[in-house]
Amino acid sequence: MSDNLSRKCRCWRARAVMLASGYTYPYNSEQSALQLSLTHERLEPSMKDAESCKGLSAFNDLADNYGHHLPGNPADLFDWLLEQPQDMVLMLLAFGAAHSVNAVEKKFTDRKGIEQANQLGRALKVHMPDWFETTGDSYFKHVNRTTI
Repeated sequence: MSDNLSRKCRCWRARAVMLASGYTYPYNSEQSALQLSLTHERLEPSMKDAESCKGLSAFNDLADNYGHHLPGNPADLFDWLLEQPQDMVLMLLAFGAAHSVNAVEKKFTDRKGIEQANQLGRALKVHMPDWFETTGDSYFKHVNRTTI
């Protein structure tokens, strides 16, 4: 495959992922010929103090940063992506895909995909203490009196 064709394919995939994620264009009605369906779990409702979550804050900061660069009209996204350096296209592709990763372990859940989430975390060298600080306050907000 020629480099130019390969680049156009990456841009098209990035466009489809960005549109499917719903994160960068939340009210988008633009459709893509590449039919992707990404889902994600909204974590804010299950958090007592979502504003203090470092990971959520970092992800929202990334979304804001990319949002300032992306064209306002989703129909212009593919042409805009073609003009971008490959690093930007790959970062946007990764950002859009990352929005669909679910590594949340809930009580009494037997999710089969958690091991893949753990593999991804190891490959990306995600170190949980960088994102969550264990304190008495953070612990006691998540357990009931019976557990204590």
